[in-house]
Amino acid sequence: PHAAWSPLFLAMADALVSRGGLWTFAHDFLRRATRAAYLPDESLQQQAHLRLGSYFERQPASLRQIEELPWQLNAARQYSQLSSLLADLDFSLRVWNTRPADLRFYWGEIERHSIRRMPDAYSPVLLDPMGLFKYAWMVGSLLLNTPYASQATDLWNAIAHQGRAANSKNLGRALNNLGASLLSQGRPDEAETALNQALDIFEAASDYEGLVSALLNHVNSLVNGRHLDHASRLLNRAEPLIRPLQAPALTARVTGSRARILFAQGLQQEALTKAADEERLYQQLEDSQSLARCLLLQAEIHLRSGNYDRALTITERSLKRSREAYDDAGVALGLSCRSKVFWRQGMHEEALATLREQEWISRRRADVLDLAHCYGHQAMVIWEKWAQSAFAEVLELLDKQQGLAKQLQDLGLLQTNLNNRAVVLQESGHLDDALRCLDEKEALSRRMNDRVALATCLGNRAAVFLRRGQEGDLSRAESCLEEKERICVAAGLQLELASCLGNRALVARARGRPDDARTFLARATSIYRQVGNPRGEAISLFNHALLECHQFGDREKARCLLESAVALAEKCGLQDLVARFRRSAFC
Repeated sequence: PHAAWSPLFLAMADALVSRGGLWTFAHDFLRRATRAAYLPDESLQQQAHLRLGSYFERQPASLRQIEELPWQLNAARQYSQLSSLLADLDFSLRVWNTRPADLRFYWGEIERHSIRRMPDAYSPVLLDPMGLFKYAWMVGSLLLNTPYASQATDLWNAIAHQGRAANSKNLGRALNNLGASLLSQGRPDEAETALNQALDIFEAASDYEGLVSALLNHVNSLVNGRHLDHASRLLNRAEPLIRPLQAPALTARVTGSRARILFAQGLQQEALTKAADEERLYQQLEDSQSLARCLLLQAEIHLRSGNYDRALTITERSLKRSREAYDDAGVALGLSCRSKVFWRQGMHEEALATLREQEWISRRRADVLDLAHCYGHQAMVIWEKWAQSAFAEVLELLDKQQGLAKQLQDLGLLQTNLNNRAVVLQESGHLDDALRCLDEKEALSRRMNDRVALATCLGNRAAVFLRRGQEGDLSRAESCLEEKERICVAAGLQLELASCLGNRALVARARGRPDDARTFLARATSIYRQVGNPRGEAISLFNHALLECHQFGDREKARCLLESAVALAEKCGLQDLVARFRRSAFC
């Protein structure tokens, strides 16, 4: 009532400020003091939010009600009531049309703190998308990039079908979203078909914003399938289109895609520069979720370079942002990256503890794909730490991963599983079984035209042949490495190429061709230096020193190479390599 409000307002007018037509405290210390005086504990605060929620529930539909009612219920932790409110399709649609990010946030909170799930609330739309078509776009968009990829794909298929029948101007966007959903399910061939159709529609309509978005989804598909040259060509098409659009979010996505292509090609310094540009753009956009994922790419780049401390620092920054945003998917990605850093540092217990937290989050989110990756990482950490004593446990984890890969029909994940299984079998002496796994992986890689996976497989086959040492195995190993080198050169896979050349040096040395081995090591060292991988460069210098000492008897040259390797490792803080090199005082 005005009789109560007017004297109160006059008395504290200097302590209030109007923001968007709503009065609030001008200073945070006044807010804290008021809370301490009237709502000192969480229970009282929740009761106050619930009273406000009840008030707004009784008000007629308005922008203020749309903003306040779900916010108050969430603050009161009334997740069942909030879920029922959002299950009202008309209310959800009003929120979606005005504050779509809020709707995603509320569903994240509901699923985080209760057993209520989004597909259950929107099941009428999923069961009858044509009868409830005006809500289908909203529900399909909400389901994108969630654990409910299969429901999203079915819904976008229905939306695209309706768009074709009605010759809808939104058909291109529906196909674009269908492609993105298929990608998240690990179905790249079907995704490419949908995305190509979307590209044709956008180009014919001169819809450049839609065209860029579809190009970027297509680029992601190609990068995931390791078709880096094609991905780069499509990105070259997208880059000039975004300049006149003045769309900073699309600019950030294009920049991030370029960083990921460069990283996949092994061009780490260039990738890091682009990733830093992407970070600045997302900071300007205040897009915390995308920023957290952008930071993880930087961490992965530092991890591959052997800069573990820097990788861990950036990973923790990403995790902090994801936790503050209640982004469980981002937290799971951050934990995965953190576990890799611990693993590379030899901190196996810490890596396993991190992976078990990731597994718990994956189970809670019902994210089967993330859970499968988690099983595989756990298996390899346990194997590296305990080896033969954990052989049965490791195979059990790999069996779980394989079962999920087949359930998801994810051939890329199945390739990873076969590769890990082959490593375990090889190192435990089951060489013929390891080769059978690699035969299966090679067949899959060739069928999928996955050049990176094929190159890795050929390198692993060469390693098994070298270890087995049967008649003709050196020739078989060399043949595998020659094909791997051709693939790496054609695909621009610089780091894989450097690794291959190092292994070719081992084979050449074993076959009595030290001059060839010297040439291979010099090429490998040059590539590591070019792409900014000091760890690889230092190891290559060390191996070159061994060759000069033992094969050529040139102790002076060997000593110079060893000193260069030690100096580089010390400069870059690679203390494990420093200790290893100094223990091998062969000169």
